[in-house]
Amino acid sequence: MLTIISTGDRESDLYRWQLLKKNALSFEKLISIDGSTEIGMRQLTQRVETISLLSEITPIVAHHVKLTEDLVKLLVHYEQDVYLLTPEGKLPTLTSTLKIISEKLTDSRLKSVISRTFEELSLQPTREELIRIYLLLTSEDYVGKERISPSRTLTFVRQVRTLAGTTPDEGKKLLTALLGNIEGKSSQWELLDHLFTPNKRKQKEYFSSLTEIMSPYEIMSLAKSTLLLVLAIIIGQQQNLDSTSIATKIGKHPFYVSFLLRTVSSNRITYEKAYKLSTRLFNLESALKSGRFDDEGFGFDILLATEV
Repeated sequence: MLTIISTGDRESDLYRWQLLKKNALSFEKLISIDGSTEIGMRQLTQRVETISLLSEITPIVAHHVKLTEDLVKLLVHYEQDVYLLTPEGKLPTLTSTLKIISEKLTDSRLKSVISRTFEELSLQPTREELIRIYLLLTSEDYVGKERISPSRTLTFVRQVRTLAGTTPDEGKKLLTALLGNIEGKSSQWELLDHLFTPNKRKQKEYFSSLTEIMSPYEIMSLAKSTLLLVLAIIIGQQQNLDSTSIATKIGKHPFYVSFLLRTVSSNRITYEKAYKLSTRLFNLESALKSGRFDDEGFGFDILLATEV
């Protein structure tokens, strides 16, 4: 049977394909072909047209295929399953006997997948944990619009399924650990929380650990971009805008803004504090680049040691 996956979105196509592979038993000897090249297309047509008593007829998946009516007519007569992933939004006239998967995955659909996975494993994440999950799985598409990534969701669901068989308490602890590992120490809300914490020991431990995976320049860059977002969010608050309106104004996901707002509120971060720290960061960066500080780590230590 010929199955055509053409949602108009490459990530949605791959998500659908992975689900098909998961539910089929005949993919151990699957032949994968790159249909974006002339060599790949010749390989596809030759395999379908050539009948050999010496070679086994196996399922085929071909990616990036440009469909034509003649190609479809050829493939429907193949004795094994054929799966085509095509980036084309508009398909040629096709017979009704084909299986066509054309539904693009939406955020709400992917959230339902995540929720069902938790229900199946008897896990009950908090609303805050769900927001973190959605943010971790969010990416920008080719036009800059933020959306939950189907491929990241698929990977995350696989990771969560490794918690199967644990008790509810164990599952809760392991889920928290899993989120921490995926998110990493460099998440913007974690960074923001430790930039403004009054606990200097906690702050030192956090940034000491962070410098093991990021350079001081990278940390400063992330801190600057985070503080600029915080300034924009606080201005939005002062204008009596809700989180959705603020998110639209600054081009970020509403969950993202809500999470930063919580961190701003819990740490009592004011516009003045955020502006003061961002100014110090820009000054430190300027001093490092001009040579007034020749040790970026030392300069960063001074920045953290100063009261906000």
